[in-house]
Amino acid sequence: MSRPSSTITLPAARAEQLRRLAAARNVSVVAALEGLLSEAVARGELPDELPGFAVQVVGESVVVSMPGQKGLVRLPATDWLIIQSMATMIERLATNDMVGRGYKIQLEADCLVTLGRTGRGIVVKVEGASTDAVSMTGAVALDLVRLIRSAIETIPKSL
Repeated sequence: MSRPSSTITLPAARAEQLRRLAAARNVSVVAALEGLLSEAVARGELPDELPGFAVQVVGESVVVSMPGQKGLVRLPATDWLIIQSMATMIERLATNDMVGRGYKIQLEADCLVTLGRTGRGIVVKVEGASTDAVSMTGAVALDLVRLIRSAIETIPKSL
């Protein structure tokens, strides 16, 4: 089973430096660390991927897999337009453009996705054959949105 978070032990001096960096940027320590990782991706020092998450194109559909609280959450292959709408809603939640917990998207007859915020985080609840929830920070949510949009760009669009 995947864990939504992990603990990292730092030498006290480095932990203090990270706290000072966060204070200087007026963000949390987690957000400061996420900023450093995003900068490394932008410079090409890290691949543009999100470990534990996968976005695959199948024909004109997109399959999204994410680490949930009970295990891997795999959304069914869904038309790219619906996944694009879901990505836009996730982005709006992550950037505080939308608030709330009850934005629902029916992917299939037996798969309902509910998007929302919990504190500063984003929650994706999937109800269907199995029910699970995926929690992520706003920065992780924005990375997922970018990966979804990159995958959608590879789909040939019919007129």
